[in-house]
Amino acid sequence: MKQTILSAAIVAATLASTKAADAATFDLTGALAESATFSFVQDGIGLTVSTGLYNDLTNVIRGPGGDDVVHRNANGLGVDRFDFPGFLFIPPSEGDPPELNGSLEGSEMLILTFDQVVVFNTLSFGEVDADDDFDLAIDGAFVAEDVSIQPLNNPFVFAPGTRGTSLGVGADTFLGAITGGGDDFRVAGVSVTAVPIPAGGALLLTGLAALGFAGMRRRAGGAAKA
Repeated sequence: MKQTILSAAIVAATLASTKAADAATFDLTGALAESATFSFVQDGIGLTVSTGLYNDLTNVIRGPGGDDVVHRNANGLGVDRFDFPGFLFIPPSEGDPPELNGSLEGSEMLILTFDQVVVFNTLSFGEVDADDDFDLAIDGAFVAEDVSIQPLNNPFVFAPGTRGTSLGVGADTFLGAITGGGDDFRVAGVSVTAVPIPAGGALLLTGLAALGFAGMRRRAGGAAKA
């Protein structure tokens, strides 16, 4: 009987580990708001979105300035930055629109950080113009630059099996900050899939659980005889 129970458990674990996980689609659009970070949870996966800057020539990513915030509207998330400092009684003025664009401080980036390793499926954009393109980093390393955002490429589809814990989506054309031309867009959504436990890991966990159960049965039987 014990052998039958163990075999059935192993078969069940194998089937569960090989079953394809469902994609989790994060909708990053919403009511008008600004925050240092935005947090989301979808199908058990956590996501935190923050801002960053990077140097397009050296591909070095650095953290946000003190006046950088994530800006959300019905078209998605962008970066809001005060480029021009205030003086006397005049408050700082916004030097660029709250979309992703380059600036004199550096190229703007949204950093999407997940709480576990995921497979990246698609990335969608809002407020896109005909001349917009984006740079893409995975886990801090750039993997694509100047990818055009056109209807046939929105959403952007990742190569199968692309995985990691963070995405950096950047815009490097500072004309968007000055004139509203160049790169100026928002990130509207992202679809990912949780990485399942490998079959071997599931079998190991099941085996350990079965051994523990058998041990408890043996101890219970010995106590009853005593």
